[in-house]
Amino acid sequence: MANEIIFPEDLSDLEGSEELRCEYIKSLIEVTGEDARHVTLNVTVALAIVALLLTQLPEKLIFGQPLILRAMMIAGLLVLLLAGAAYFRYVRAVHLARMGIVRCLASADASHARQLWAGADGVWARKKKWYLIGKWAIIVGVALEALAITFVFVCGA
Repeated sequence: MANEIIFPEDLSDLEGSEELRCEYIKSLIEVTGEDARHVTLNVTVALAIVALLLTQLPEKLIFGQPLILRAMMIAGLLVLLLAGAAYFRYVRAVHLARMGIVRCLASADASHARQLWAGADGVWARKKKWYLIGKWAIIVGVALEALAITFVFVCGA
């Protein structure tokens, strides 16, 4: 990806004093926390849309629509649930990596902390697909629901 950050392979930039390595690890812990909060917000949005649509739209309004429109609404809800599940898998991996990074603080092992987060076996390398599935699923799910709701309100029941 064009926006992806590339880290040095040799990790020589993490060989400073113990104090600097600990500060780096603390900063990395903060970054992982922010990432988890950001993605958790996406999960919340996806599931809130599902809850809102299931609880606030009158049954008469929905069941009076053509089958294709109802199928679109159901597909949108299912895709939003998929977004929530995919993002959850990513956030779970972030959480586990964060716990490992915290353990690195005791030994001031900044190199290992970076590997857990951004190395070849880091969170992004292993779980990027779940983040991207969640991202695209939320876009598709919201688009399907928006089209269906627009049709319902424009064309009426």
